[in-house]
Amino acid sequence: EIPNRTMCAYVHAREAHHFDPTNAQAHYFLGMAYSLLDESLNGKTEALLHLQQAVDYAPLQPDYHADYAVLLWKWGNKKEAEEHIQKARELDPYNGQFDYTLAWMRQRDGSTEQALGLYKTAKGKLQALPQLRPEDIRFLRYIDQAMYQLNPPKPLPPGPKMIWGVA
Repeated sequence: EIPNRTMCAYVHAREAHHFDPTNAQAHYFLGMAYSLLDESLNGKTEALLHLQQAVDYAPLQPDYHADYAVLLWKWGNKKEAEEHIQKARELDPYNGQFDYTLAWMRQRDGSTEQALGLYKTAKGKLQALPQLRPEDIRFLRYIDQAMYQLNPPKPLPPGPKMIWGVA
């Protein structure tokens, strides 16, 4: 069963694509809609195809590179995913969400130190924003959770033994 909102997004993006096959935004939204569809509907293949076309038609759009990178990573093409997330970071160096995505990739590869450094960079960029959007706050929470998992606090040393509330 395909969620109604996904199907609506798919239908509207499909119509926009039909009207203008070179519309990068239509390809982007089609790719994202297909990424939510079942593989029996060729979701993976179509998602990658349309996101690649979105990147081709709008190579200076960092969000297209970043979302394409996440799907490439998810479906096993880590090398190309790395190239696209680096491109997104290059195009928008102040966007902490792209640093977060690269940190997430590094963490899953087992590069703990690199991941921690990237999470700190992402957190600094997000905290420096003049106004936080709800999605920025969500990313800050994700960063804190990831940093805690990678570097949990050390337990406190035992204190004096307490007997009836007196040390």
